[in-house]
Amino acid sequence: MILGVGNRLKSDDGAGSILAGRMENSQWYAVDGADIPENFTGIVRREKPDLLVIVDVTDLQEAPGTFRRLPVTALSDESGFNTHTGPLTGLISRLQNYSKEIVFVGIQPETVEFGEELSPRVSDAVEDLISILTSGTLVEIPMAEGF
Repeated sequence: MILGVGNRLKSDDGAGSILAGRMENSQWYAVDGADIPENFTGIVRREKPDLLVIVDVTDLQEAPGTFRRLPVTALSDESGFNTHTGPLTGLISRLQNYSKEIVFVGIQPETVEFGEELSPRVSDAVEDLISILTSGTLVEIPMAEGF
């Protein structure tokens, strides 16, 4: 299952949400959690996926469009951008009993200013992630350094 998180009205912050929307017709059960992913916990509880991949923009301190896997234990309430109603740590803690494995993928945004378009580098990153996820090679997503 993919849970995309993001605000489509804040440029690159919509990356996770857009990714989920583009994966609706794939082998993944894709859910667009928008900027209130807490509202979609019932779907995860009902489906009980073996693997839940959460995708959101995060300040990785890298070039825009860079994406990395981060251990969910490395996330904190202050990590990344929080344009959502609550920190992702709370969401993840509520979902841990309903999925065998949770993987968080962060994408470095270029801008989170108001706007409905992704920057070119983040748009390319979304397409690259879709290719990796649809090919089933999650290990091709590099792990963030220091974790």
